[in-house]
Amino acid sequence: MRRTLFCLLLSLILLLSACAPAAVQTEPPTEAPTEAPTEAPTEVPTEAPTEAPTEELTEALPEETEAPTEPPERPEHTVRIQVSDNCDYTVTNAEGQTTRQGDDGRPKGDLVVYSIDLYGFDTGTLPMEVWEVAASDSFTLETTTSPCAFCAEIGDAFYAVTECTGVTRIEFRDGYIKLTGSEMTYKMLTTFDAGEDYYFEITGTGTTEIEFPMGEIASTGALSETYQVEKFSIYSV
Repeated sequence: MRRTLFCLLLSLILLLSACAPAAVQTEPPTEAPTEAPTEAPTEVPTEAPTEAPTEELTEALPEETEAPTEPPERPEHTVRIQVSDNCDYTVTNAEGQTTRQGDDGRPKGDLVVYSIDLYGFDTGTLPMEVWEVAASDSFTLETTTSPCAFCAEIGDAFYAVTECTGVTRIEFRDGYIKLTGSEMTYKMLTTFDAGEDYYFEITGTGTTEIEFPMGEIASTGALSETYQVEKFSIYSV
């Protein structure tokens, strides 16, 4: 009997279990991540790429160097004058134009020099600068250099003072030579009125001033004692 009751009770429990509704799942579903996935930046960069400078250079370019001024056209009549290369000088012509020794050793002034040559180096004599200038009735050299030499063409004659010491001023005019200085020694050469194939040579000493009127000397063939001449000669070229 007990066994029968137990079976009935068990059958009733199973029936009730089968008829009962299915249990609702109580765990909440897994939530999706709340953070949005990292997105690529959408903003355009605010800094523009570096551009080449557009402004023009403000610093002015250096001006082009001007070409050296060409000397004036040579006049119809030019002559040569010569100055010893080691000499400081100021040369003046009859027109009052002058040239002097520049800082670079070359002539500077309004007495235009059309060409320059050199000679006398390694010859045992004073090296000379030879200038081509416009013809003039006189040329005068002033200097403080000793020894010095100066030569010039005037008209058809050639005048030269060489191997001189103590001379501070040499003046050449047509048929005339004048020296100024102190305790001077000198040698002069000239072709004035000596003929095409001859020249005068005069050597001597002086104190402060000596003048040589070559016309008088050429006509008499002798020099006054006031010239303090040691030697007067005529040579053939």
